[in-house]
Amino acid sequence: MDTSLLAFKEIPILIIGYGSLEQGDAYAGSLVAQIIQKLNLEDVEALNVERLTPSLAPIILKARTVIFIGSYYVCEHMNPEIIIKHFLHRNLEVDFDTGYDCSPQNLLAFIEAVYDRVPEAYWILIPAITYRLNDHLSTTTQTAIDKTLKYLTMGSHFDLFLKTKSLKESALNA
Repeated sequence: MDTSLLAFKEIPILIIGYGSLEQGDAYAGSLVAQIIQKLNLEDVEALNVERLTPSLAPIILKARTVIFIGSYYVCEHMNPEIIIKHFLHRNLEVDFDTGYDCSPQNLLAFIEAVYDRVPEAYWILIPAITYRLNDHLSTTTQTAIDKTLKYLTMGSHFDLFLKTKSLKESALNA
């Protein structure tokens, strides 16, 4: 883990890509985060990890918005679509032990239970065909990675992620 991110007071957008390099398409989220790191985008920090653990809490708490990027297994008859989920704070429930790894929802629920706050959060899931050891990325997953990067870096998607919280606050105060 890149602990230099801990030095920042606030991280406007934190991207956490996760997945194992040794398991083929499972690496998709980590690869997206690595590419985002190299782009040096303004107001965006990216972190790639093999798995999500409660040890990420201090970095996540510094973020205004966190975007988790992982993969999901596509069965034979499924359409390999990129899935984007927005987490609603009121729906976060702790349903795990604080062991070695967890899902984004469980990690956010843990953070909210312990620290009584969480950032705005999204989960991007990239379709994966194979999780076999030492496999290369499938064409399907590589295409989805390219689309995810285009979605995140083209236009004003990061602006939308940054403004989500202020838009909600404005609506509540109206």
